[in-house]
Amino acid sequence: MKTTTWLWFYKTLGRLSDLPQEVLFSVDIPQPRRLLFLFPVDQPRLLESLPVLQELERYPNGGAFKLAIPIIFQELIPASRHEIFFFPLMKAKPPKVDVAVLRARYRDESFDAVVNLDPELSRHMARVIRTIDAPKRIGFSGPGADDIYNIQIDPEEPELLAGSYDQILALCDLGTPQEMAAVEG
Repeated sequence: MKTTTWLWFYKTLGRLSDLPQEVLFSVDIPQPRRLLFLFPVDQPRLLESLPVLQELERYPNGGAFKLAIPIIFQELIPASRHEIFFFPLMKAKPPKVDVAVLRARYRDESFDAVVNLDPELSRHMARVIRTIDAPKRIGFSGPGADDIYNIQIDPEEPELLAGSYDQILALCDLGTPQEMAAVEG
């Protein structure tokens, strides 16, 4: 069941007075420290997701964050301290993710969480996400999302995703950049 559904259920039963601003994965399992962020294939959505990249730049590089961005946007992306993989797209209208390339790139890696920043789940990206070794899969709710993500974000306003991206970063519970540096150092 989606996290938002459980929170609504507990609020309705009176077990929860206010919805939390930050949700932790578990008190027993450490918070994710190796994360893969999959950026949108659509240019307007990619531009909306760039504040996530800017926020991640505040954290030291220790191989903790990996970013997968379509190669056609390579010139739009500033240099990063984190590992960026610019993946190719197949020629189609609209462009589609080259599933084989992404699968091959992340086949032998494992992550604490994989985060899809594209609010619209494509069947190609769904195939990629299913093959990545990560116990937590974070993405937006929508058709087919229940089969892919175990943590879903309901966008408040689909046209303005900034608040939803803030929720995603809060779910990742990255702490402060100084805390992350202490963990890595």
